Amino acid sequence: MRQGSSTIIFTIAFLVLLVAIPAAYFVGKNQNQSVENYPSSTQPSPQTTDTTILPSPAGNGTITGTLRYPSEFLPEGKVIAKNINTGELHTVEYEGLLFDKGTDSFSISVPEGTYYLKYEAHPDTINPKIIINGYYTVHDGTVQDATHDLIPVKVNSGETKEIGNIADFYYGENEPNF
Repeated sequence: MRQGSSTIIFTIAFLVLLVAIPAAYFVGKNQNQSVENYPSSTQPSPQTTDTTILPSPAGNGTITGTLRYPSEFLPEGKVIAKNINTGELHTVEYEGLLFDKGTDSFSISVPEGTYYLKYEAHPDTINPKIIINGYYTVHDGTVQDATHDLIPVKVNSGETKEIGNIADFYYGENEPNF
């Protein structure tokens, strides 16, 4: 077999594994759930940003938004809000979205303050130590030469602040200073 053919076969095999491993993980993860836990035609599609907002503890506000990832699925991970004045971190776990299972939205309760946000994605189900960060920045994944400046989000006590997408995975070697 020629070297060019071997490269093509290897590339196809790699791409199949890249899709199959996360799919197998999510299918296996939800294997024991009953049928009523799966989305039905009467439930909102996972592309909506409908989020059940739980009451925040007294003195807290809530930040809601949508997660994006440069692939066909959204891997599990965390949404992290960092208070830009104190450095205090607030985290909420994210279960991921594959096919029609899961949601692309998040909600995080934080004390009153100003925050930077990031989505700490764990795309490799075999090695969860692999982390790819996406940030809430002025770059939304569509503009080639946009800056990657973090957008501060001000939250007041009792307020629900709806933001756009946490979608900036395109910073290359210029990862934002979180």
